[in-house]
Amino acid sequence: MAIVTMRYMEAVAPRAKVKSLLRALAKLQCVELRKPEQEVEGFRVQTPDLDELNASRTMVTDAIELLSKRFPVKKGLLSQKPELSESELVDADYSTVLDAADRINGITRELRALDDSDRTAEDRRQGLLPWVQTDLAPDYTGSAYMEASALVLPASTKTDELRAALEPYAGELVEVGADRDQMRAWWFVYRADAEDAWKVLNSYGALRSSLRGDAPPSRMIEALDGEVKSREVRRAELNAELEKLSSFRQELERCADALSMELTRESLRAELVESRRCVAFTGWLPKEQEAAVAQALEAAGCAYEISDPSEGQDVPVAFKNNRFVQPFNFITELYGMPAYNSLIDPNPVMVPFFLLFFGMMMADVGYGLLVAAACGVLVWKVKPRGMFGNLMKVLFWGGLSMTFWGVMFGSYFGDVVKQFANGILGVDATIPAVLYDPMTQPFNVLILSFALGLIHIMFGMAVSAWRQIRRRQWFDAICDVGFWYAVFIGLILLVLGVSAGSYITLAGVAGIILFGGRRSPKLLGKAVGGLSQLYGITGYLSDILSYSRLLALGLSSAIVASVFNILATLIPGPVGIIIFIPLFLIGHVFNLGINILGAFVHSLRLQYIEFFGKFFEDGGRAFAPAVYKLKHHYLKP
Repeated sequence: MAIVTMRYMEAVAPRAKVKSLLRALAKLQCVELRKPEQEVEGFRVQTPDLDELNASRTMVTDAIELLSKRFPVKKGLLSQKPELSESELVDADYSTVLDAADRINGITRELRALDDSDRTAEDRRQGLLPWVQTDLAPDYTGSAYMEASALVLPASTKTDELRAALEPYAGELVEVGADRDQMRAWWFVYRADAEDAWKVLNSYGALRSSLRGDAPPSRMIEALDGEVKSREVRRAELNAELEKLSSFRQELERCADALSMELTRESLRAELVESRRCVAFTGWLPKEQEAAVAQALEAAGCAYEISDPSEGQDVPVAFKNNRFVQPFNFITELYGMPAYNSLIDPNPVMVPFFLLFFGMMMADVGYGLLVAAACGVLVWKVKPRGMFGNLMKVLFWGGLSMTFWGVMFGSYFGDVVKQFANGILGVDATIPAVLYDPMTQPFNVLILSFALGLIHIMFGMAVSAWRQIRRRQWFDAICDVGFWYAVFIGLILLVLGVSAGSYITLAGVAGIILFGGRRSPKLLGKAVGGLSQLYGITGYLSDILSYSRLLALGLSSAIVASVFNILATLIPGPVGIIIFIPLFLIGHVFNLGINILGAFVHSLRLQYIEFFGKFFEDGGRAFAPAVYKLKHHYLKP
């Protein structure tokens, strides 16, 4: 349980072996390739062309999404991804699958085009319907002596008045129809009078219709309906073909993951520099994987050297922990990585306190068992990996901690036992707390919170002192931590009524003042530095007060649970039981959902601010090896 020891790799490989070498290194998933730190004469940086691969993956991914929408497959709530080996995914022939993906996308594009045509036809049909009573084609413009125009006028147009205005001209206005927005009509006039007549028409808001067509509206509607039926036949044919192609779903998922793997490998070429015959690269690997990496390099005919990091190199940081601690690594990674030479992996010392505080802020047997059972079954049956899998494992242990503290505080879905017995059954019954009841003994829980906070802070200081001792900084450990321990222990003894505590406290204060500014070269600086170090006790007091959130969040969860229990048990008897069930479920699901997030966030806050602040040395960079990220499958180890 420590920061992984890293080794630095420098290698040169034949260009002909690059593809097999990258596959071997990617399969190990433990090598972080980097360009050489110094320019190598005769070598240039590679720029891999990934456009074709990206296009193929996009095509396959789109085909999978289209099939999922058209032909959804019901998966069990606890179903898990299939597990395949690297060779089963990479070595398969996907030419037929790629053709199927291309055809699926082609069918989908054609179906969309048919839908667009139907919408256009419907819009066209709606535009023709108001003119269906006339046998004239919209494009009809009259004869050599007569002009004809399809008109639209405002619905408020007074046709009698308009006809009177047009009477001086030899023409005829024939109404076709009207609605609340427009009136439609045909206007016929001798061409000699057309220009003057149009001035009158324009004054009444008349416009030429935008409708176009060389056949009567009724015939054009019939043609449109025929086209729609033809498209329906074609659509049925395409859907039948698409349904047959849906049998490729599993092969498409394999192909998508295989293409993702190939993209991962090919993207590694960006970390290589090449000459006419060779490629050169550097990288980082865990020391325990050195033999496997060396074997892969030798198989590819590489000339290589693997050595310890030199001073000044940017060494990546990775954690190695047991199965219990490992899922909690992401909590530290969210905060930041420690420096490689910091000697301390924060995770093993952080986990017990995180679980302790998380459980205390959500202390309830019912909630804890539900969370632990749900997450446990999910981890057992689905076997999720990555961040989600780690979160489920963290919540599983958090649920057990909630259960423990629920017993200590006597909370079983809040006070449901008491409220149900009194409100529904009319009897007195309760399950007493083993330690304290936060609802009736909040001060005791507050003191417990402060005590746990002090232990948390002092443990963080002890971790810092342990690192100083490992660095052979014994005197610094005594001055920076030892004297503060004396102050805290002395104050605790004074609170307990032990008179010797005053002497221990004074000894600690004296040590802080005398040696707190020891690094300053001047006497005044040493004195001021010592006093400023002593002033740091206000920071420790503030940190300890922060642990009052353990009571606050635990009490808020208990109060909300109690309120819902009271509401659910207002009506006694059989009817009350019927009402109790939905109110109980709704209330406690709401309480659990909203408070578990707060407990998680505040537990993180106590680790990040109060705990890590005592010993965490930041500045590290996360180890980023080439890792396959698959969507549809798990890789066999």
